[in-house]
Amino acid sequence: MKYSEFYSLLEQAIDTTETIGFDTVLTRLESYDSLAVLGIMAMADGSFGRKLTAEDFARVGTVESLMAVIGMDHFEED
Repeated sequence: MKYSEFYSLLEQAIDTTETIGFDTVLTRLESYDSLAVLGIMAMADGSFGRKLTAEDFARVGTVESLMAVIGMDHFEED
């Protein structure tokens, strides 16, 4: 999946109008809350077959780290 496609999916999962990019710190997004985490979990499972856990989210701070947890082999630069 291209980075830009992932960013768009992530914006939908988090339900934000803020622009998301590789270096975005997720906790700084106004709409990042427990529902956003559930949305991300559902998106990762549906789009990548990756079931994220609480332990996974302990390692997630930025979009880049989220992509790493999902698996960088799933992504390609635009």
